[in-house]
Amino acid sequence: MKSNWPAHLALLAVAVIYGANYSIAKVVLSGDYIGPLGFILARVLTATALFWMTGLWRPTPAIPRRDMGRLVLCGLFGVASNQLLFFSGLDRTTPIHASLIMVLTPVLVLLLSALIEKRGIRKERAMGVFLAGVGAIILILQGSQNGLADGDMLGDLMVAGNATSYALYLILVRPLMARYPQTLC
Repeated sequence: MKSNWPAHLALLAVAVIYGANYSIAKVVLSGDYIGPLGFILARVLTATALFWMTGLWRPTPAIPRRDMGRLVLCGLFGVASNQLLFFSGLDRTTPIHASLIMVLTPVLVLLLSALIEKRGIRKERAMGVFLAGVGAIILILQGSQNGLADGDMLGDLMVAGNATSYALYLILVRPLMARYPQTLC
């Protein structure tokens, strides 16, 4: 019998890193270390260098012309607008607001995929999205009673734009992930 512990530990590490991302990024942004655009530039340049280095020993598939436009849109929604809206919004709002607003992402994926791809919304998915929304509303209302309502409206809207941008990316990248190695997407 194969052990699933390494996979579970990896998923736990990803969850911890993702959860800590909001607070760590806020500390970096508010401590006059680096601004949102500089932070994004550092992330993109580091990722680009790592992908190029990986490409030295791993073959890159030929990409047909028909997929180029979709790849550009994935770059626009998955990196450029996604990161710009997230870090600019986080710079203006609180990490708690940002993390709660990001709960919108699965809701937006569900709704936008129904609109764009004409995918039906199954009862199970609708119920899951509804429960997540109720949980987020409860947390937001609890937070406003506990003094956590000090986020900036523009920052909150930027983070919501980030969630929308990332949802569009997830919808656009789905067909590409079926055709190419996941390192490309």
